[in-house]
Amino acid sequence: MLAVLTCVGCSARPDATARGSGYAVLAEVTRAYVNHLRTSKFRPPADEEEFKKILSQAGDQALKGAGVNSVDALLVSPRDSKPLVIAYGQDARKFLGRGIVALEREGVSGRRLVGYSLGYVNETDAALFKDLLDR
Repeated sequence: MLAVLTCVGCSARPDATARGSGYAVLAEVTRAYVNHLRTSKFRPPADEEEFKKILSQAGDQALKGAGVNSVDALLVSPRDSKPLVIAYGQDARKFLGRGIVALEREGVSGRRLVGYSLGYVNETDAALFKDLLDR
């Protein structure tokens, strides 16, 4: 039994697809954003155009991981079909100060997926989401 327990969580890359395509898309966006922060002395992308270049550099692996066919598709939540809100330029400091790099614009049934600067994605309810933004 101990051998089984030691293997849980061994993967360096969590399988976001197991939780649904919304998680997978936001996980790839979050991963690319966090990698960019690490390699750019924590300078956020200036705008969507720059971030699309960053996503393109992530290659086909990011597209495959998210289950989409284009960089443009990575910027839209499959759950609410709205463009993701991503922390760009000067406005990024507000989100990054709260640990957020990207999030769903509307989400589903009062719950939104949020990508964090620590590299993970979490689903939040309306109360927690409000608390995140009010900090």
